[in-house]
Parts: sequence; structure tokens; C-alpha cells
Amino acid sequence: MLSVAEHDGQIAGILCFHPVLHGEPFWVHESYRGQVDIRKLQASLVSALPQGLEYYAFTPSRKMRWVAGTCGMKLLPWDVWKGIV
Repeated sequence: MLSVAEHDGQIAGILCFHPVLHGEPFWVHESYRGQVDIRKLQASLVSALPQGLEYYAFTPSRKMRWVAGTCGMKLLPWDVWKGIV
């Protein structure tokens, strides 16, 4: 989606909303913790995506940051902001 600000027929500004893939949540039943390989779960999903497509994960804990790193994801220097309609 795109919103455009115009002035005298000229584009003065834009704001874009676009869908973004997120790689979460990750959950394993407590009886199987330590037995499920997140990398295999991730591989089955990313193999269906086109090359070059980016995806992100919110990691609210140290453990989940470790999981993201185990999957080869890279930490970005961004704050996350949330809007609600």
C-alpha cells in the first residue's frame, strides 16, 4: 500500500506499508525439547521461498536470540516500533 502527499501536482512525500515475513513463533512441546532441530524446520520453510527474499524474527529473550543465530540470522541495529489501527 502506498500513500502519497502532493502539492501543486508534485509528489511531496510518500509512506509505504508492505507485508514482511516473520520467522516466529517457535515452539516445541516440553516432551520433545532438545530433540527438535529448528534448523530443519527453518530449511523446510525457506526452501519454498524465492532466493533473495528477506525475513525477520522478533527475539524477546536471550534464548530466542540464540535460536535466531543458530539459524544463521543476523542481528540488525534496529529498534522495533508498533502501530495499532
